[in-house]
Amino acid sequence: MECQSFDRWLNAGRPGAQRADAHRHAESCSRCEAELAAARELTAALSQRFATAPDTLTDRILDRIAAEERTRPLVAPPVVEPSFPWWIRVLLDPATVLSCLLAAVVLATAPRVFVVVSGWAPAFLPTISWDWLTLPSLSWLTLPILGLPLWAAAAIALYRGSLRWVERPTI
Repeated sequence: MECQSFDRWLNAGRPGAQRADAHRHAESCSRCEAELAAARELTAALSQRFATAPDTLTDRILDRIAAEERTRPLVAPPVVEPSFPWWIRVLLDPATVLSCLLAAVVLATAPRVFVVVSGWAPAFLPTISWDWLTLPSLSWLTLPILGLPLWAAAAIALYRGSLRWVERPTI
Protein backbone atom coordinates (compact mmCIF):
# COMPACT_ATOMS: atom_id res chain seq x y z
CA MET A 1 0.00 0.00 0.00
CA GLU A 2 1.16 3.56 -0.74
CA CYS A 3 0.42 6.84 1.05
CA GLN A 4 -2.29 7.84 -1.44
CA SER A 5 -4.17 4.56 -1.10
CA PHE A 6 -3.72 4.80 2.70
CA ASP A 7 -5.35 8.26 2.64
CA ARG A 8 -8.23 6.89 0.56
CA TRP A 9 -8.63 3.99 3.05
CA LEU A 10 -8.61 6.45 5.96
CA ASN A 11 -11.15 8.75 4.27
CA ALA A 12 -13.39 5.80 3.44
CA GLY A 13 -13.87 5.12 7.14
CA ARG A 14 -11.12 2.48 7.59
CA PRO A 15 -12.91 -0.54 6.09
CA GLY A 16 -11.87 -3.95 7.45
CA ALA A 17 -10.88 -5.48 4.08
CA GLN A 18 -7.69 -3.42 3.77
CA ARG A 19 -7.02 -2.95 7.47
CA ALA A 20 -4.00 -5.28 7.64
CA ASP A 21 -2.27 -3.68 4.65
CA ALA A 22 -2.94 -0.20 6.00
CA HIS A 23 -1.52 -1.02 9.45
CA ARG A 24 1.62 -2.53 7.89
CA HIS A 25 2.09 0.62 5.79
CA ALA A 26 1.50 2.88 8.82
CA GLU A 27 4.22 1.03 10.76
CA SER A 28 6.74 1.78 8.00
CA CYS A 29 5.63 5.38 7.20
CA SER A 30 5.78 8.05 9.90
CA ARG A 31 3.35 10.40 8.13
CA CYS A 32 0.67 7.74 7.75
CA GLU A 33 1.27 6.57 11.33
CA ALA A 34 0.60 10.11 12.57
CA GLU A 35 -2.55 10.29 10.38
CA LEU A 36 -3.80 6.98 11.80
CA ALA A 37 -3.13 8.13 15.36
CA ALA A 38 -5.01 11.39 14.74
CA ALA A 39 -7.94 9.46 13.25
CA ARG A 40 -8.06 7.11 16.24
CA GLU A 41 -7.91 10.08 18.65
CA LEU A 42 -10.73 11.82 16.78
CA THR A 43 -12.84 8.67 16.81
CA ALA A 44 -12.25 8.27 20.56
CA ALA A 45 -13.18 11.91 21.21
CA LEU A 46 -16.36 11.62 19.15
CA SER A 47 -17.37 8.36 20.80
CA GLN A 48 -17.46 9.91 24.29
CA ARG A 49 -20.98 10.41 25.38
CA PHE A 50 -20.57 13.58 27.43
CA ALA A 51 -17.43 15.40 26.42
CA THR A 52 -16.82 18.45 28.60
CA ALA A 53 -14.62 21.44 28.07
CA PRO A 54 -12.13 22.53 30.72
CA ASP A 55 -13.41 25.07 33.24
CA THR A 56 -11.02 27.75 32.04
CA LEU A 57 -11.93 27.46 28.34
CA THR A 58 -14.39 30.38 28.31
CA ASP A 59 -12.02 32.67 30.20
CA ARG A 60 -9.14 31.84 27.84
CA ILE A 61 -11.27 32.51 24.76
CA LEU A 62 -12.51 35.84 26.09
CA ASP A 63 -8.95 36.84 27.03
CA ARG A 64 -7.77 36.06 23.49
CA ILE A 65 -10.61 38.09 21.99
CA ALA A 66 -9.84 41.04 24.26
CA ALA A 67 -6.14 40.88 23.38
CA GLU A 68 -6.92 40.87 19.66
CA GLU A 69 -9.34 43.78 20.06
CA ARG A 70 -6.63 45.86 21.78
CA THR A 71 -4.11 45.22 19.01
CA ARG A 72 -6.52 45.78 16.13
CA PRO A 73 -6.44 49.33 14.73
CA LEU A 74 -9.69 51.26 14.82
CA VAL A 75 -11.04 51.54 11.30
CA ALA A 76 -14.41 52.97 10.42
CA PRO A 77 -16.48 50.66 8.27
CA PRO A 78 -16.76 51.79 4.67
CA VAL A 79 -19.88 53.64 3.64
CA VAL A 80 -21.88 51.38 1.40
CA GLU A 81 -24.20 53.11 -1.00
CA PRO A 82 -26.97 51.24 -2.72
CA SER A 83 -25.88 50.00 -6.09
CA PHE A 84 -28.76 51.30 -8.17
CA PRO A 85 -28.27 51.92 -11.90
CA TRP A 86 -27.21 55.46 -12.75
CA TRP A 87 -30.59 56.41 -14.20
CA ILE A 88 -32.37 55.55 -10.95
CA ARG A 89 -29.78 57.50 -8.94
CA VAL A 90 -30.41 60.51 -11.24
CA LEU A 91 -34.14 60.26 -10.55
CA LEU A 92 -33.44 60.16 -6.81
CA ASP A 93 -31.23 63.25 -6.95
CA PRO A 94 -32.84 66.30 -5.30
CA ALA A 95 -31.86 68.55 -8.22
CA THR A 96 -33.78 66.31 -10.61
CA VAL A 97 -36.85 66.20 -8.39
CA LEU A 98 -36.86 69.97 -7.90
CA SER A 99 -36.38 70.75 -11.60
CA CYS A 100 -39.22 68.38 -12.55
CA LEU A 101 -41.43 69.98 -9.89
CA LEU A 102 -40.60 73.43 -11.23
CA ALA A 103 -41.39 72.34 -14.78
CA ALA A 104 -44.75 70.94 -13.61
CA VAL A 105 -45.60 74.22 -11.88
CA VAL A 106 -44.75 76.18 -15.02
CA LEU A 107 -46.84 73.89 -17.20
CA ALA A 108 -49.77 74.12 -14.79
CA THR A 109 -49.66 77.93 -14.72
CA ALA A 110 -48.85 78.38 -18.43
CA PRO A 111 -52.15 80.07 -19.42
CA ARG A 112 -51.75 82.72 -16.71
CA VAL A 113 -48.12 83.24 -17.71
CA PHE A 114 -49.13 83.84 -21.33
CA VAL A 115 -51.62 86.53 -20.30
CA VAL A 116 -49.02 88.24 -18.10
CA VAL A 117 -46.36 88.08 -20.82
CA SER A 118 -48.72 89.50 -23.41
CA GLY A 119 -49.44 92.36 -20.99
CA TRP A 120 -45.89 93.47 -20.18
CA ALA A 121 -44.02 92.40 -23.33
CA PRO A 122 -45.20 95.39 -25.43
CA ALA A 123 -43.57 97.74 -22.93
CA PHE A 124 -40.15 96.24 -23.72
CA LEU A 125 -40.60 95.56 -27.41
CA PRO A 126 -43.36 97.88 -28.69
CA THR A 127 -42.79 97.15 -32.39
CA ILE A 128 -43.76 93.44 -32.11
CA SER A 129 -47.37 92.33 -31.80
CA TRP A 130 -47.73 90.09 -28.75
CA ASP A 131 -51.40 89.21 -29.17
CA TRP A 132 -50.52 85.85 -30.73
CA LEU A 133 -49.47 84.58 -27.31
CA THR A 134 -53.07 84.29 -26.16
CA LEU A 135 -54.53 82.78 -29.33
CA PRO A 136 -55.82 79.24 -28.70
CA SER A 137 -54.82 78.09 -32.17
CA LEU A 138 -51.17 78.89 -31.50
CA SER A 139 -50.98 77.54 -27.96
CA TRP A 140 -48.96 74.57 -29.19
CA LEU A 141 -46.31 77.02 -30.37
CA THR A 142 -46.51 79.40 -27.42
CA LEU A 143 -45.72 76.85 -24.76
CA PRO A 144 -42.38 75.73 -26.25
CA ILE A 145 -41.26 79.28 -26.96
CA LEU A 146 -41.98 80.55 -23.46
CA GLY A 147 -40.97 77.32 -21.76
CA LEU A 148 -37.66 77.05 -23.60
CA PRO A 149 -35.57 78.97 -21.02
CA LEU A 150 -37.10 76.96 -18.19
CA TRP A 151 -36.58 73.72 -20.04
CA ALA A 152 -32.98 74.68 -20.75
CA ALA A 153 -32.38 75.37 -17.05
CA ALA A 154 -34.01 72.05 -16.12
CA ALA A 155 -31.93 70.21 -18.72
CA ILE A 156 -28.73 71.75 -17.39
CA ALA A 157 -29.68 70.79 -13.83
CA LEU A 158 -30.47 67.24 -14.94
CA TYR A 159 -27.23 66.99 -16.88
CA ARG A 160 -25.10 68.25 -13.99
CA GLY A 161 -26.91 65.94 -11.57
CA SER A 162 -26.42 62.97 -13.86
CA LEU A 163 -22.70 63.71 -14.15
CA ARG A 164 -22.41 63.69 -10.39
CA TRP A 165 -24.06 60.27 -10.15
CA VAL A 166 -22.48 58.63 -13.20
CA GLU A 167 -18.92 59.48 -12.13
CA ARG A 168 -19.46 58.05 -8.64
CA PRO A 169 -17.96 54.58 -8.20
CA THR A 170 -20.48 51.85 -7.44
CA ILE A 171 -19.80 49.42 -4.67
